Amino acid sequence: GLHLLSPLFWMLGFGRLALLLLLGGVGLARGGGALVHGAVPPMLRETERPPSKEEMDAAAGAGLYCVAGVRNFGPNLASEWAMALESLAFVCTYGKKNCLTNEMYRGELSLGKIAGLVWGKLREGVVRC
Repeated sequence: GLHLLSPLFWMLGFGRLALLLLLGGVGLARGGGALVHGAVPPMLRETERPPSKEEMDAAAGAGLYCVAGVRNFGPNLASEWAMALESLAFVCTYGKKNCLTNEMYRGELSLGKIAGLVWGKLREGVVRC
């Protein structure tokens, strides 16, 4: 199956490295939950236990990293973007535990809002609050 995609990757200017990164991302998205959970510092984990096999199986069929996700690209891209923003906000608030938490989660999340709040604190000289 993948050998059929390789001419497409070469035509679009992607190289072997891009293909390997894509396949690595798909592998992590589909089954690397426990691995990623173990690599993340404890203060940035939502729960103490890694995801169960059932949770990973349920998540493997959602998002852009599955055939069904690519078929329904627009809504799944929006879902992935919302999850990325939520994850970035969670990290920037040290797991919803610092002085940015209330302002960060008031209203809708956006990349501009997250960057603005973090940059505002850094500009004030506040690295840890």
